[in-house]
Amino acid sequence: MNPMLKRLLIAAPIFGGAALLTVCTHTRPAHRAPAADPDRTSWIEPVEVAVRPTSPAAHLGDGLADAFAPGAALLSGFAPFEADAERRVGDAALYGFRLRDGGRDAVRFFLIEALETAPPAAGAARPESRPQRAQHSRLFREDGAAPRDAGEPWVTLRLRSFEADGALFAENGVTAPFDALRGGFLAAAEIVAAAPEAARRMGVDVDRVRRADGKRREVRLRPAPEATAEAAAALCDFGVGLFSWVDVFREAPALRDLRERSGDAVVDQPSALTALFSGIDASLVLDGASFVRDERPAPEGPEAAGARFSASLLLNGDRACDVSFVAVPAAPPYHLFGGVIAFDARHPKHPDRTLSLRLLATRRGAAPVDPAR
Repeated sequence: MNPMLKRLLIAAPIFGGAALLTVCTHTRPAHRAPAADPDRTSWIEPVEVAVRPTSPAAHLGDGLADAFAPGAALLSGFAPFEADAERRVGDAALYGFRLRDGGRDAVRFFLIEALETAPPAAGAARPESRPQRAQHSRLFREDGAAPRDAGEPWVTLRLRSFEADGALFAENGVTAPFDALRGGFLAAAEIVAAAPEAARRMGVDVDRVRRADGKRREVRLRPAPEATAEAAAALCDFGVGLFSWVDVFREAPALRDLRERSGDAVVDQPSALTALFSGIDASLVLDGASFVRDERPAPEGPEAAGARFSASLLLNGDRACDVSFVAVPAAPPYHLFGGVIAFDARHPKHPDRTLSLRLLATRRGAAPVDPAR
């Protein structure tokens, strides 16, 4: 791809560009079992909790069930869905990732584990090994009178990346905005879907800013002027979740070789001349008519009602990428990736070029010990 286009194209915030999360990466050779590595990046040991057994991803079509079968050895079963569940350290979710690019498939697995249930209190001591939030990238929401930094406060997650055969590839400590863990996509999408068509659009601006602490990228989410205060807030909730969680996976070491390929595969990118002389106007539009409630959106998945809905990324007013979601309420441990149990991104002109993400299993962390007992 033309280097100038790479610098100017702002479709990248979703699949290949603006880093909205930061990582502290400790990469180790492939085919090493987690238990055999005493030097792994870990500040809280994993908690093994039995869950309801089930056949993972048996409902998946288009070859995904076979592609994700090795994931059963990493984590299987789904934790019972409880709408009023509290977040716990050790809550975990396993996702399968597949990039299909004209017949070429690439498969990876990601195990996300909660290392904190809430941001530490101001002034509280933090473990030295806790990743520090980088200052070069900020995500702002403009649904209020003034832009608000949606990247603070933040919490720490552990992300383990696995290859297609289930072999451990790497382990990261990642930071995620707390807003992205407590709202979920379903509630925001339902509000936006009920809004008038003109109010379901959100602009996305990406600016590079040079500051005393170095360069940083600012990403601003701008709800349509026609949106009510409620719809504008919901649009920004949706945007914060989308950009934050997609970046969790994008920053995984196991996807480094697929980042540029992912963007090229599923995004219909403007020409280099268009980017150079006209710039790029990016926006995200939710399809209200696509919002359909489902009492059991994943027959072999969590026993929870949810919904299906879709959105489109527009570049200069043209559809550049279509995305679809299946989501349930973001009750722990389903709050990891905002309640999403299925996500697909598809090139609007090449239906055989897709990026698919599926929830394969979940685990509840151990309940806190009551000191009074």
